[in-house]
Amino acid sequence: MDNNGCLRHKLVELKILIRKIKFFFERSVLEGSWSQLLIIVFAILVVSFSGGLSAYWLTDGFENWEKSVWWAFLRLTDPGYLGDDQGTVLRTISTILTVVGYVLFMGTLVALMTQWMWRLVRSLEEGRTSLSLKGHIVLAGLDQRTPEMIREMLLSDNRLNMFLRKFRQSKLTVVVLTSRPGIEAVQLIKSELGALWGNGQVIVRFGRASDPDDLERVDITNAAVMLIPQVENTQADARASTILAALNHVLKKYDRPGPLVITEFEQEESSVIVQAFPAINCQPIHINSIISKILAQSIKHAGLAKIFMELLSHKDGHEIYIKEFPSLVGKTIKEAEEYFEHVLPIGVLHKNKDGVELMLEPSFVINDADKPLFMAEDISSIEFSNSSQKNYSKTELRPLQLPDMRSRSVLIIGDQLRAASLQKELDSYTDFTAKVDVVQDFKTIDLKKYDKIVILPLSGANVRADELDQITIHKFFMLRSILMNIDHHPDILVELASTTAAEAFADEGRCDVIVPAYISAHLTAHVGLRRELSHVFDEVLGPNGCDMTLYHASVYNIEVPRKYSFAELKIIVRSYGHVLIGLRIALDENKHRRRVDLAPHSSTEYELTHNDRLVVLH
Repeated sequence: MDNNGCLRHKLVELKILIRKIKFFFERSVLEGSWSQLLIIVFAILVVSFSGGLSAYWLTDGFENWEKSVWWAFLRLTDPGYLGDDQGTVLRTISTILTVVGYVLFMGTLVALMTQWMWRLVRSLEEGRTSLSLKGHIVLAGLDQRTPEMIREMLLSDNRLNMFLRKFRQSKLTVVVLTSRPGIEAVQLIKSELGALWGNGQVIVRFGRASDPDDLERVDITNAAVMLIPQVENTQADARASTILAALNHVLKKYDRPGPLVITEFEQEESSVIVQAFPAINCQPIHINSIISKILAQSIKHAGLAKIFMELLSHKDGHEIYIKEFPSLVGKTIKEAEEYFEHVLPIGVLHKNKDGVELMLEPSFVINDADKPLFMAEDISSIEFSNSSQKNYSKTELRPLQLPDMRSRSVLIIGDQLRAASLQKELDSYTDFTAKVDVVQDFKTIDLKKYDKIVILPLSGANVRADELDQITIHKFFMLRSILMNIDHHPDILVELASTTAAEAFADEGRCDVIVPAYISAHLTAHVGLRRELSHVFDEVLGPNGCDMTLYHASVYNIEVPRKYSFAELKIIVRSYGHVLIGLRIALDENKHRRRVDLAPHSSTEYELTHNDRLVVLH
């Protein structure tokens, strides 16, 4: 091989060596903080030895090379020595070492420490560390309903206080376990909760509830409650089953009883899966069945949607409470009602061999295991009076004048699958028939033949909730324009995917709005704080429970127009075994402007007209 060929070969080998060094350096830097620190230490040693040996060989100021290397290390680390050296060569080497020291120590090390701190903060923000808590609530999953669910739990003062006393905690801690990146999840919840976020009661952890290791990281064995809601864009029932299996594994591993688990199931038949995990204390909630009943009831009676929404929210008026009074044991429901003036007794939850049943019959005798139900704005207002309130004379009882079978022509704007479940619920009524047509395009249809129009959001569409609502709102205003042109004014029921979109319907008198996400979030939050409420909601809102109906006063042989106090109306309705929970007052019936008063004070007087309706539970 000639000299040129040998030179080229050596250059190629040199390039390969440089490439290997660069690759090794790259991998070492990216390996982590400890590798970076070792590289800096190596660089300091190289500079110290190079500077020290240079000073030893080029000057006569050192007895041996060890002292010269130590001298170089001191100049490298502390610039204060710079003026102590004598001689041009030594000062030059000292200056070079001092400048290089600034780069290595003040530059590289500071940058490394900054990176360390940034990674630490980032890791903490992502929620990858383990928790050590007790009596907390674990919320599995994150979607648009999660902040509303958390807000309802944090602001439900009375139920929250009972929950905290039960688990001996000073404040509620909610842990959200989500597969979303930690910072993204924190920002989403923080922006929705506002000031509630700042009190440190909400913790976000990155992970999957179906992973036993992630459940252990949120200290699931010491949790009081675990909520498994349906999450957008997931197979809800399959997801719930997988989470229950992971939880069952953790509980067996630690041989602990574990938390109460509130699980939302999309299909009612899927709830039998809880029987496969006897070690888990699970309370299933059949959200879709409840939503179908609420929709069907709202089709049957305009105005009920607002009542259902109010009963599930702490901020919108009245709620249903359970409060026990030993003094009521042995009394009939009718006798018990006479001891409460400022709140509305509804009935009692009675446990029998088939489960729990809501008893409304006035003659039912309350025992010590029964749980009385009340409708009130606040649980503190439910007070037992030492003397019964018998201020009204008995009413002559005449036969109940139930209305004839009502028939309505209903147009559902939506897909067939959603409409089918709604049709099934409507078919279960014995006093109401609905002729249902389902379409997606209403522009070519004769709208005048319909008494009720229902707009459902698209299902199965891979779009965000706010985008679904934009489509629904567009359909509504297009529909309203057509109805105005043909001078036809049917009742309209709109289902929305998010709560914020409901503001667009604030001034729409002919339109009822229902938000299933809002209802399910509040329902799950309340049941999480007090399990017995699941039976209440099943009885009041569930498909097999009581019916909430709007009746004309003539049904109870009440003469109109005439002035009545709410107490008088309540006694008359109660004498038929039904419970009057409020009134729907017609403000302008031609424009469908109505006001709903739930559980008003007994002394409140109403000038009833033919257009007013009694809100009755039976």
